[in-house]
Amino acid sequence: MGTNPTHHSQKETPANTTSNLPLPTPAEEKAYIKHLTRAAARIASKRGRQSFDVDDIVQGVLLRFAADVPRFMRDYAPERFAREATEQVAITFDRKERVQRSEGVRLVHVLENGSDGYFTKARAFASGSEPILDGDGELLDLATSLGTAVDQTVVHSEHDRTMLRACLQQLTPRQRGFLMMVDGYGFTVMEVAARANLRRETVSRELSRARTFAHQAAGNLPGGDEGVSAS
Repeated sequence: MGTNPTHHSQKETPANTTSNLPLPTPAEEKAYIKHLTRAAARIASKRGRQSFDVDDIVQGVLLRFAADVPRFMRDYAPERFAREATEQVAITFDRKERVQRSEGVRLVHVLENGSDGYFTKARAFASGSEPILDGDGELLDLATSLGTAVDQTVVHSEHDRTMLRACLQQLTPRQRGFLMMVDGYGFTVMEVAARANLRRETVSRELSRARTFAHQAAGNLPGGDEGVSAS
């Protein structure tokens, strides 16, 4: 039996190699951008985002998939690519924003006078300062707040400091580490799990326990879990 030349040539030149694919024409690029913008607008509206977030989503898609544009244009119709790509990027944006929103224990990095900076809670469950991990500084410092008037009688309350210290002492070193990485540095639970070589469910469970202790401490503080009052 003879050798199939077509099969042989396909092995010599793989069809799925990006460098072997033709670059998209201007008309093709325009079609993809049009559908991408429409999909970004739909997903921004559905998720309650601002209008300017549409451009961020589009740029996020272009940055993520730029290296493989010819392959994606070959394998996906414009509508499908736009729908699936914007969904992926929007999920990533949501994860980043959840870290910054003031829900539960959320920390924001602050630079001051050229120093290395510190973390201040976007929304306080307790006030005072307490290192979470050795060498990581005072991650729960509330002495200064961005754009927020701090009730000094609360910030400097020895009772609050004692409650915060007692709360953190109930956590295991691993729980404190997870708390710092997710709520302090903005890592996702999945990223922390990969670094710790653990299942995502294990990290999520440990983090939930740490946050539960924080909320329990909040219930014993004056004024509930706010701790910082806006003027």
